[in-house]
Amino acid sequence: MKPIAIHQNKKKFDHSGSWENPWINYCETNQIPYKVVDCYHPDIINQLKEFDCLLWHFNNYSHSDMLFARSILNSAKQLGLKVFPDFNESWHFDDKVAGTYILQSINAPIPASKMFYLYDDVKEWIAQGITYPIVAKLRTGSGAHNVKLLKSKTEVLSYAKRMFGKGFSPHPSIFNKAKSNYDSSKGNKNLMLSRIKRIPEFYQTLKNAKRFPNEKDYVFFRNLYQTMVMI
Repeated sequence: MKPIAIHQNKKKFDHSGSWENPWINYCETNQIPYKVVDCYHPDIINQLKEFDCLLWHFNNYSHSDMLFARSILNSAKQLGLKVFPDFNESWHFDDKVAGTYILQSINAPIPASKMFYLYDDVKEWIAQGITYPIVAKLRTGSGAHNVKLLKSKTEVLSYAKRMFGKGFSPHPSIFNKAKSNYDSSKGNKNLMLSRIKRIPEFYQTLKNAKRFPNEKDYVFFRNLYQTMVMI
C-alpha cells in the first residue's frame, strides 16, 4: 500500500480551520502511512507517482488554490490516484451561479434565480415587470458578503451597469466581518475571545482575498419571496 499525500503549504495559506491537521492526526492515530506534500512544487506530478491518494483542502480565499487546485487534483487522478475533492465534488465550489445551475438541474426547491450575461437582457427582464426587492449576489463569498438588497428598478439597473462595467471586489470587508463576528458571539464570552484571537488570521485571509480580481460581466439575482421548482 502506497502512502497518502496530504497537501500543505503554509506560505500560500495557513488557517486554523484547514483540514490538513485533522487528516494528519487521523493517519497517525490509525497508523496509516502518509506524507505531507506541497502541490505547488514544480515537480509535483512526478512526486505524486509514489502515492495512492491525494488530499487537498483548497481554500476559496487563496487565489492560487482557486486557479490551480482543480487542475492539479484532476491530473493526479489521471495518474491513478484517488483524490479528494475530485472534479465532480469541486467544480461548483464557492460559485453560487454554478451551484444554482446544479440545484435547478435536480429540481431542488430554491429561491427563484436569474443569471444574466448581457446588460440589455437585464433591461428586457425589468421591462416585463418584476417584484421588488431583489437580492443581488456575487458568485463568491460567504457570511453575507457580496450581497445587496435592490429595492427599485433604478437600483437594479445601476447595479447591473456596474457589473457589466468595472464590477465589484469580491473580498470581504473588515468592518462587516467584525460586526458579523460580534453579533453572532454576543452573550458567549468564550466564543468572543476565540474570535478575537483569530483577528491576525483573518487579516492574513483578507490579504489573500485582495489578490482576486473584480467580479463582472454577469449578474445573479434572487427573489427570496418566490420559490422556484423546475418541472
